Amino acid sequence: MRLTAARILRTSVAFGLLVALAACDGNSAGTTADGSPATRAPADASASAASASSAAASSSSDAQQPSWEDETDPERRLQGCLVGTFVLDRDAWSAGITALLERDLSSVRVEDSGKVTFELKADRTYTLTADDSRTVSFGSSPGGDIRWVLGFDGTESGTWTARAGQLALKTGSGGRLAADNEMSIDGQQLPTNALPVSGTPWSQKLTTKCDSDGFVATPAGEPDAVKIVLTRLG
Repeated sequence: MRLTAARILRTSVAFGLLVALAACDGNSAGTTADGSPATRAPADASASAASASSAAASSSSDAQQPSWEDETDPERRLQGCLVGTFVLDRDAWSAGITALLERDLSSVRVEDSGKVTFELKADRTYTLTADDSRTVSFGSSPGGDIRWVLGFDGTESGTWTARAGQLALKTGSGGRLAADNEMSIDGQQLPTNALPVSGTPWSQKLTTKCDSDGFVATPAGEPDAVKIVLTRLG
């Protein structure tokens, strides 16, 4: 039971760190049988128009492609990729919580609602906004029935850095996002601060993989923790 509680707490801290913690080519040339300049002119104009259209399409394609995708340096690529606005994938989060609890519990059920938006700016500041984010989980074990409530609401800001595949967050003067984290067994609330969980491994560093769709983060050194999946909004 203590192992289950410890896993749950590690997962909640992981989430807390995050929410305290997003061409064509055309050539047309032709002449009539006599090859007169008058009859060649429309063909030349058509070729020019096709060339101009191709150039415009190529330019538009280049404009739509984020510059970070051209980066060959992994660190600069990651930093560029992380700039944007992202939203927590609630389905992935619920599935991750369910899988975590099913390691030790039976009859697992997860109810999830709300929204978490994470904005990472190019000036290396971030804003995290939780709008009534609430995850309520239930499960059974030989030791009793568990109910776990994890909720976040409000706004947090600070600064961020990314290097060596890790995203590090530094909370601003406003502190971390307030969290509602409660766990009970058969209706008896557990004193979470009494559980054997060290805060040392949770140093606000998240191992991160990012692409054009968004990014996935897990607490550094905790590969078995629930993955935080964020979908890019812009």
